Amino acid sequence: MDPGRPVRILHLDASGRPGLRAMCPHGQHGSYSRRLSRHFVDCWLDAWPESEVEYRDLGAAPPKQVGPRWIQAVCDGGPLSPAQLDAVAESDLMVDELFWADMVVIGTPLYDLTMPSCLKAWLANVVHQSRTVPDDAENADPRRAFCERFFPVVVLSARGGHGMDEGGEFAHLNNLESSLRAALGRIGITEIHAIAVEHTAEGGQALLQSLASAISRMESLAAALLERCQRDQQRKTTVHP
Repeated sequence: MDPGRPVRILHLDASGRPGLRAMCPHGQHGSYSRRLSRHFVDCWLDAWPESEVEYRDLGAAPPKQVGPRWIQAVCDGGPLSPAQLDAVAESDLMVDELFWADMVVIGTPLYDLTMPSCLKAWLANVVHQSRTVPDDAENADPRRAFCERFFPVVVLSARGGHGMDEGGEFAHLNNLESSLRAALGRIGITEIHAIAVEHTAEGGQALLQSLASAISRMESLAAALLERCQRDQQRKTTVHP
């Protein structure tokens, strides 16, 4: 990140629910994961209002699934046909957004013990050979765009069950964070912070306690990342006045 430039945040939401869920009553239409991701971004902007945010609602507008023309365009090399250019246009835009950003904030539910299909489609579109994965040619490694600078990914999720955090009774059933870490690791993104609210299916006091804990941890994470980023900016400004 260039000295003095505001932080750029790519904010993604993957929930199939369209609105923000209130603290109570339980069952009100809306999304806990959207609420968490919005709150994180709002906390950041309150502290650093000059920061820029690019928002993509994957749940409302799912990316196209990878298909034959996309695969040919990405893997075969050579000039692209109009049909192939159309097939990769959305993918190229999402990759451009990723390169533009300094941080990614993802709000997502846990669906069937893993990520929603729209988030999987986003991953498939941004993790590919011609833009973000190193090829066999003597070209610059695109992963350096992420691994050699401040580039955290904050995953804020909602789970109907419980005990799925690391070390929990049912942690082995949680395939969301592990899949994200594996896929993003392929393109050099290794700093991933995951915070979840649990008990969303049952509600009650367990949900309220989990939500309060998630919000508290999320606010602490935002403050820590903000301090680190500002300290890094100051250091770079001192070195390159």
